[in-house]
Amino acid sequence: MTAGWRPDRHFAPLDGLRGIAILLVLIHHFGAVMTPASHVDYLFLHVTGWAWVGVDLFFVLSGFLITGILLESIDDPRYYRTFYARRALRVFPLYYAFLLALSFIILPLIRLLAAHGVVSVGAEWLGNPVTRQPQIWLYLTNHLIAVRGFAAVPAFTAVFWSLAVEEQFYLVWPTVVRHMQREYLLWFAYAAIVVAFCFRVWIHFSGTWSPDAAYVLTLARMDALAVGAVIAMLVRRPDAVVRLRRW
Repeated sequence: MTAGWRPDRHFAPLDGLRGIAILLVLIHHFGAVMTPASHVDYLFLHVTGWAWVGVDLFFVLSGFLITGILLESIDDPRYYRTFYARRALRVFPLYYAFLLALSFIILPLIRLLAAHGVVSVGAEWLGNPVTRQPQIWLYLTNHLIAVRGFAAVPAFTAVFWSLAVEEQFYLVWPTVVRHMQREYLLWFAYAAIVVAFCFRVWIHFSGTWSPDAAYVLTLARMDALAVGAVIAMLVRRPDAVVRLRRW
């Protein structure tokens, strides 16, 4: 796949990978709400249970693309301003528009319909408004889940844990890329992969977090982002590209 890749132009196969990641995530969520009634259903659930890797694929793609953008603009005097302005314009308007619509239109309407017996909904729809969860508005959904579990998150917002991971990655990674020498940066990314694994093991045995913490915290999931960053650095080295093509 690296044969036609160039850092200065759009690379269509990455869109294909992104599409595969989207399909995997959709399949995984479809299986998660399915009640099996036959052996075929159980087989389907077994297969779709592995589709969670779609999220990891998203993280690898994000680490690859963001690291590439940063490396290509590292000498730009407006390095930080350009990067954060683009990220804000890309994410903030849609994200906050959705939260406002959810807070003041969608959930109030569901509660109204439930009060009149039109629909039947659980407590998560009625007693956990988005406006009382500042973590959702501050891209800290993953921390809320890590401390209190997915059940503590308001309806329709649990999926934002992965966006929180990426936003927290954006806060730190540009500075690391800008101020660390390229060779050290590569080893830093390798170290992040190891640290993420060790952090997940520590969470598992510590007993101080919710069972979901190892799945949602940035330090526990940064290995996928770091893998993408490693690939972004290697494809910019001719000798490494040869080895990558073998893989």
